Amino acid sequence: MGSDKGRTKPQHSAGKEQCILCGRLTEMAKKRPISKREHYIEGAGQLCRKCYQELYVPKHNANVVQLASQNISDKWFS
Repeated sequence: MGSDKGRTKPQHSAGKEQCILCGRLTEMAKKRPISKREHYIEGAGQLCRKCYQELYVPKHNANVVQLASQNISDKWFS
């Protein structure tokens, strides 16, 4: 098998969920229904905020916003 360089050692807490990718404890209570959880992936499990953002938030988002604001500025203020 490959190395687990990006993973932390599993942490255990009676009340919090663990991220399925990195092993860190999340802020999510184990008792909270999955339908009301943030960063929960059905069929996979709970992710921490950082792993969720790395997987599901487009990295180019900031560039798109910057380009859009430049285009608006160019049209209205030139």
